[in-house]
Amino acid sequence: SYDVKVTLSCVCRYRGTIDATVENGTLVRAFVRDAAAAAEPDGLRPFMPIDSLFAFVRRQLRDNPEQLRVTFDKAKGYPRSVEWGSAESGDSGVLSTDSLARSR
Repeated sequence: SYDVKVTLSCVCRYRGTIDATVENGTLVRAFVRDAAAAAEPDGLRPFMPIDSLFAFVRRQLRDNPEQLRVTFDKAKGYPRSVEWGSAESGDSGVLSTDSLARSR
């Protein structure tokens, strides 16, 4: 189980800084700081838990490799930054994993 903070900028349901908790591989809580509101986990499933983020990166790599940039955390190996798409494609965004830590 872990807590993760991401910043998401895209044409998607939720944008801004999101605090989330993942337990046993399932996203159980998400809070959008900028909206000061809870987020429905279904709207974040392409990006969380981290396994879903890896799957998202694989899909983007398969479908649009020329429009994908990923930076990985050197110590833990998870995606720290994912940029996909282009303004022309209408499907673009940037996700930054700001922190990832074990839950208490």
